[in-house]
Amino acid sequence: MCKFNRAWIGICKEEPDKDYCEVHAKTKCSVCGGQAEFECYETAQFVCGTPLCSDVRCKLSHYITHHPYADMFIKCIEEEVERQGYSAVEVKKETYRKRIANLKEIKNDAVGKGWDYSMIDDFIKESEVKLRGLEED
Repeated sequence: MCKFNRAWIGICKEEPDKDYCEVHAKTKCSVCGGQAEFECYETAQFVCGTPLCSDVRCKLSHYITHHPYADMFIKCIEEEVERQGYSAVEVKKETYRKRIANLKEIKNDAVGKGWDYSMIDDFIKESEVKLRGLEED
């Protein structure tokens, strides 16, 4: 059976030649680009479903940017990152740096096309404030 775990569905039922079926062998982690092993099962209005690998740093990065309201769960992931010998603060810094760069790219593209995406400025400022707070520690 395929090892890929679908959010709120469970393990894929396909019978692959190796670890993953044809579809899931091509599914990459949205953070690092490695082999995705499961979909994010976080729910708000809908199931997130973002493909992730088992690296806890990828999970932390994903939760910080996509589910910031999940404070207690993020704390648990941070503790797991630290237990595995990594720095949760460094993961957060890298996450915010990437987020700021990505948002600026989106804004530049939107402005270049004549769209008004001024709300992105708020997200950029919020991310820069959080990053500065992390760098001051």
